[in-house]
Amino acid sequence: MSKEERRGSAVRGWPRRAAVIVAGLTAVGMLAGPVTAASADQPSTADTTQVLVPTAGYRLGLSLTMSRPDTGLVVGGTGVIRTTVHVSRGQSIVDERVAVLTVLHYEGHPHGYAKKTVVSKRAVALNHGDTAGGSFSPADFGWDSWQEGEYWFQSTATRQGSMIADASTTAHDPAVSFSLMSKAPQVPLRRVDDVTAADGMSAHVTVSSGTGVGGWRMTLADKLDAHGTRVSVKGMRVMMDDRNVSDDWTLTWDGEKSVVTAVYDGQHMLPSYRTVTLEYDLTVHDPSTGLVDGRAWSEWNEGERTQSGEASFRQWAPNPNVAWIRYDTDKNQWTTVADADRSNTVGVDGKRLLDGDKTSLAVNGTFPKDPAQAPETFSLSADWTAAADLFQADAENVRVYMANTRDVTRPTVGDIAVKGRDVTDQFTIDVKDDTITARLNSQYLDSLATDGTNRQYTLLIPGRISYKDGVAGMLASHGKNAGSELDACATADGIAYTATGAQTVNEQTVTTNRPGICAYVPGVTMRVTSPVTGRDANNKYAGEGDMLAYAMSTAPTLPDLAYPVNQVTLTGSYDPNTIPDWTSLTVSGQSTALDKHDYTLTRDDAHHRFTVTLTGKMLDMWKTNGKPQLTVSWHATVHYTSDTSKTTASGTLAVNGQTTASDTVSVLSCRADGSCKPTGTQTTTGEDSTSVDGKSVLLGDKFVYRATLKSAQASSAASPVWRLGLVFDYDANHVTADTSNIRLIDMTTGQDATVRANITTDAKRGLVYAFLKTVDTTVNGHTVKGDPQPTDLAAYAASDDHDPTRDPAIDQTVLGHEFQLVIPVQVTKTSDALVRLDAKATQITDRTRVDGEVMSTTLKPISPSQDVTVNVGDQTSNGGSVYQNSQFLYRMDSSLLPPDRAERKITQWALTGKYDPKYDRYTGQWAVYATRDVIQGGRMIAHKGERIAGSGYTNPNGDWFTVTDHNGVLTVTATAVYLNLVSANTLGDQGWRAYAQFTRIAAADRVGMTITETLNGQTRGTSVAWTRTPDRTPRLTIVKYDTVSGITKGDRNSTDQALKLTEPRTKLTFRITNASGTDANGNGSWFRARDLVLSDRLVAGDGKVQFEYPADWETRILKPGEHIDVTGWLTGVKTHHTDRATVTGTPLGTCPAVDRQPFDGEDTQPVDRDSVNVNGLVLCRDTKVTSQADDWNAYAGDTLLANTGMGNTWLALTIGLVILLILFCVFSLCKTASRADHALERNRRLKAANLASPGEPSADVDELRQRLDSHSDAKTSD
Repeated sequence: MSKEERRGSAVRGWPRRAAVIVAGLTAVGMLAGPVTAASADQPSTADTTQVLVPTAGYRLGLSLTMSRPDTGLVVGGTGVIRTTVHVSRGQSIVDERVAVLTVLHYEGHPHGYAKKTVVSKRAVALNHGDTAGGSFSPADFGWDSWQEGEYWFQSTATRQGSMIADASTTAHDPAVSFSLMSKAPQVPLRRVDDVTAADGMSAHVTVSSGTGVGGWRMTLADKLDAHGTRVSVKGMRVMMDDRNVSDDWTLTWDGEKSVVTAVYDGQHMLPSYRTVTLEYDLTVHDPSTGLVDGRAWSEWNEGERTQSGEASFRQWAPNPNVAWIRYDTDKNQWTTVADADRSNTVGVDGKRLLDGDKTSLAVNGTFPKDPAQAPETFSLSADWTAAADLFQADAENVRVYMANTRDVTRPTVGDIAVKGRDVTDQFTIDVKDDTITARLNSQYLDSLATDGTNRQYTLLIPGRISYKDGVAGMLASHGKNAGSELDACATADGIAYTATGAQTVNEQTVTTNRPGICAYVPGVTMRVTSPVTGRDANNKYAGEGDMLAYAMSTAPTLPDLAYPVNQVTLTGSYDPNTIPDWTSLTVSGQSTALDKHDYTLTRDDAHHRFTVTLTGKMLDMWKTNGKPQLTVSWHATVHYTSDTSKTTASGTLAVNGQTTASDTVSVLSCRADGSCKPTGTQTTTGEDSTSVDGKSVLLGDKFVYRATLKSAQASSAASPVWRLGLVFDYDANHVTADTSNIRLIDMTTGQDATVRANITTDAKRGLVYAFLKTVDTTVNGHTVKGDPQPTDLAAYAASDDHDPTRDPAIDQTVLGHEFQLVIPVQVTKTSDALVRLDAKATQITDRTRVDGEVMSTTLKPISPSQDVTVNVGDQTSNGGSVYQNSQFLYRMDSSLLPPDRAERKITQWALTGKYDPKYDRYTGQWAVYATRDVIQGGRMIAHKGERIAGSGYTNPNGDWFTVTDHNGVLTVTATAVYLNLVSANTLGDQGWRAYAQFTRIAAADRVGMTITETLNGQTRGTSVAWTRTPDRTPRLTIVKYDTVSGITKGDRNSTDQALKLTEPRTKLTFRITNASGTDANGNGSWFRARDLVLSDRLVAGDGKVQFEYPADWETRILKPGEHIDVTGWLTGVKTHHTDRATVTGTPLGTCPAVDRQPFDGEDTQPVDRDSVNVNGLVLCRDTKVTSQADDWNAYAGDTLLANTGMGNTWLALTIGLVILLILFCVFSLCKTASRADHALERNRRLKAANLASPGEPSADVDELRQRLDSHSDAKTSD
């Protein structure tokens, strides 16, 4: 049984145990007599006595009363309710304490905001009397305050003690029941700032309401109507009194429905009798002018929605306008206007403006007096891109004006430049292309919100009309010719010349209307005619002295001009090649000449122009819708002062400063346009002649000069042509003309027209004159004879005298034909240098002389060249050294034949070289290389630098060259195959290079080869290419001298210089010197000391010398001029001594170059002929050389002879020992000693000759070893 079960059993057994106890006590009482008891609550008294009736159990009686608080027992209150429990045990005498539970029942919120629940309080009291049942407050429910709903108390006591049953008060007892009711708030109140909101500005909006009593759910909402303007909401919050309670509310902005909502649906009841306010900032975007309306509503718990009254604020949008305005010259100010209705008809809108007229753009905008905030940006801008072809703004003088206005909805203030105030300094002016923007600086933006007055701002952009590319460009852009009349309000593409403006406040930009302007150009024309024939002379040829008639006219139809006409001028510009006749100048109006009082004439001779200016009544005709007419005419004479292709004249009409240029009329000059400029060419002879212009000719070549005589321009001349011909100039120093075959050909008909011309030649000066003959000419009804013809054509060509009334002209029927003068020539002389053969034709038409282009050919003095090299392509060795027995190449270069020769056929081409066989031997090796590409039929068959012939070489395209060598003459000859290739090639120069290999067999100071070239029978020579072969013969010299005396005194070549010997040993020095010949660079043969064999042979007397070699003998190299000393010790001289010293050595030099295949592309290599390596250089041994013999003499002195007695004694002893040795050899050791003796002798000789060089034994060493071995073998065999 568990503890709880045991405790329950004990409780349940208590009545029985109590009954037993009571029974016992009753029995005792009965035994003891009656007992009285006093009430616990009432003390006993002497006169009050109660008799308790003993019983085993009792029924407990319960009742309950409650005590309301004076305040706080309301919804939202916190008052405390106190209860009292009344307990009764009836007649029972059982006195015990019982547990009573008092319960407060809550039936729940009528809208479910608070759930149905109970709270209880337990009290333990005596089973009779009153006791506190407990105090109840909202906190017992876990609330902050009392909630709306029904409440009732009930007390209960479960069966306990001596109770025989549970006890309880009545449920829902009205005496202990109560109800609490909530209270809804009043309708909400909506407020909004009394402001005007432009783009980006915000008005502050509040919606206020009380909280009521017992509010659990509440909604505050604001429904907006911006009448199409986009709005946004920011800064939403809910305030309760002065406290931000937004965290307890759900705030939303429904942009689509334009509703701001604040919803309270928290876990706690709203405080009672408070004011809650929804507030936010309402921002307008891109507004229009009008109102932003709103109406608020609220909902509380589950009650009905209540609405506020409507509250609004103003929204505003810019409404700018723009106008083109006029400049008032009388007042010296701009006449500003505002186009309030955007009609595009104010100012000079739609009017015609001349180039140079003043006009301005005025952009007008307003701003309200009560903005919600100061704007972040405020600007006015103008854009005249569409009118940029007309209007040029003066950006440096842009102004901004401000004035107060009553109407903020549109700009209406006119003449603001006078009435308003210049506030340009408050703005930043930005100019970009064809737009200007004025932005109010930040420090002035706040003033817009504090000024308190409506304002108008005007951006004034002064400028003037400036037609793009001038009047001429304006006409051209509309497809009009110069001088045409133009009335245009749009471009040729239909884009109107308009401007627009804009006003920007914050991010809202509103554009203005788009007024237009128009361009007007009055027309002016120019004509030129011949006063003789009356025919139009425009673009006709006029000669010197011709008379011309000019006339410039204007006849406009004037439109609605922005400014009245106050100036009209006509300016005539004439060519410097004409001379006006001022007496002929006439000014006329509709049909008659004007009086000179009606105009003024101003001449500007320096600039070749004059001006006619209208005055007085003539200006009255130039008004709107007028049709004035004006013509100025004059005559002029042609007088050429410059080489210009056209002689021009033009007119200029100026109206109010706008200048309109007429079309330009011209008369032509054949001098400059080339129509009378002769052309020329040079060709080969024969029927199939080809051009040789700019090509090369050689001595003896024949070719033809051809010069064209033009007369096409003469056919359109106003006057008859009286002289037409050519003067041809050529180089008489080198070219001879064949005068008997000079011809004039009519190229138009193809006929020989020589008989129709006078032709003479000045061979000494190189001039040919050819002029068409004069013919009978009709002048003013009579005939002028053409004959006699001029005989001195040089004088005829030089003279310009001609009287058309008495001098004949040429045949006019040939005009329009072209003639060709044909002059055959031959090259008869050449020069050493390149000569340019120039020729030129001069055409003479009447008095006009025009030189043709210079015709040039090149007289090329071709010649061969030569050189000496070691290998093909090496640098030159000409003038350098070629060493004996070395091989080298003579190089022979042919001339370079130009491809554009006048004479193309080459029939012979050879190179011949003469050489001296005493010094040079031809090896038989030769080669020919192309010095230019060889082309055949447009295909390259041999590249430049490619071998094309030679020894051991086969050309796949045939044999191109042959070689012969006879008696020191080597000839390389081109074959017919190669000659045909050269003759046919026209793409480049042609040439070749021949090499011949030779061996230099002897030394010489200057040896060379002389080259000659033969081309088509013409022989050309060249200078000699030469080399030298220096004497580099290897030599050794030796000088023997006694060391003490020195080399000068000690060199005792004769007996009279003999040294008197006083000592038994005398020190000698053998000086060996390399005396080899050298070249210019000091190069010659070297000797190795160890290769030297020193010999000192006794010639007379007695004594012997022993050598002592220096320490560097094995490594020492003797270069030319260097020496080495060997020490000798002389002993054993008894009487006198004469010996002869020599030295033999093997010279080392550069290995000779031998190339048996010199044209294989490999460089000539030295032949490795018994080579040695000396300090990294590979050198070759040459033939041994032996120095001269050098004798040295001495004799024994007295002292030396005295010492010889003792010496003889020792000698005798020595001889005795030798004899004993010989006797010993007779025996068995003799043979072995003999072999050893020969081996020692062999080694000594090898060492003395320094022939034991390991690794590279020479032939001399081998020979010596063989001799020694043979000698040894012979001795052994013996």
